[in-house]
Amino acid sequence: MGRIVIAEAIKRAAIQPDDVQHVVLGQVIQSEPADMYVSRVAAMAAGIPDRVPALTLNRLCGSSVQAIISAAQMIALSECEIAVRGWRREHEPVAPCRQRPALGPAHGR
Repeated sequence: MGRIVIAEAIKRAAIQPDDVQHVVLGQVIQSEPADMYVSRVAAMAAGIPDRVPALTLNRLCGSSVQAIISAAQMIALSECEIAVRGWRREHEPVAPCRQRPALGPAHGR
């Protein structure tokens, strides 16, 4: 899905994949190791060269806003002129996590 969205954004902006200078994607839940590189995978699948930096970030529910902030900051600081930013909503089931009950005075025991 990331490939499709990035390719469409490039098309609508009337630029070429080679024009992109940075890719920033936010993601809340990484359900498998490949998800750590979702920005790189999506960027390259959309035709953006492998020399272009790609950042995958996680700010939990703030991941989408952080992607906007990070890309805007890079442009404002003249680190790049064209950045692609976005986020990925994870809908795949994540392995269940068993939490140990908290014990001690802080929890009333």
